[in-house]
Amino acid sequence: MEEKWLIENCIKGSTTAQQYLYTQYGPVLKSICFRYITDHEKARDTFHDCFLKIINSLKKYQFNGSFEGWLKRIVVNYCLD
Repeated sequence: MEEKWLIENCIKGSTTAQQYLYTQYGPVLKSICFRYITDHEKARDTFHDCFLKIINSLKKYQFNGSFEGWLKRIVVNYCLD
């Protein structure tokens, strides 16, 4: 699936695109949360909060650099806050 199509459809509110984003990038992003937060329950909650933040921030992505890197940066920053 093309990244640009995925991002544009997530912004439009497509649940199919959002689900694909979750299944495609979720495991990597969740592992970041578990690396930064030792409490299992809190790490899971943080991951879900991060995913909502990502969905709400997608319109800010400017297609410069790696999309996965951009996602990871959001998660790391959220975990550090």
